Amino acid sequence: MNQYEQHTSRIELCQWLDLPRSVSYYKAKTGKPGAKPSQMTLRLDGTWVSNQEVVARIRLLLDTEFNAFGYEYTAHELKKEFVINKKNGAARAGVSADE
Repeated sequence: MNQYEQHTSRIELCQWLDLPRSVSYYKAKTGKPGAKPSQMTLRLDGTWVSNQEVVARIRLLLDTEFNAFGYEYTAHELKKEFVINKKNGAARAGVSADE
């Protein structure tokens, strides 16, 4: 669109293409979308610990015979020690402790 703006207005170009003008202002962003994942987790006592410690705690919870615990139970148990939501806990369960 920029190459044709020298010859005519942005409004006319959008009318010819039957597009709203707001589309012509879009600039694609580079990089990965979203926030970067955290590397630390807050304990209830106010100290920070690495995610590897949280992962180790999750593995301890789930390392039982005939395990039938879901992410809600896991999150409930994690909330006794850490400031964490259930989606975070479920996501961290898939992270290996040696990362």
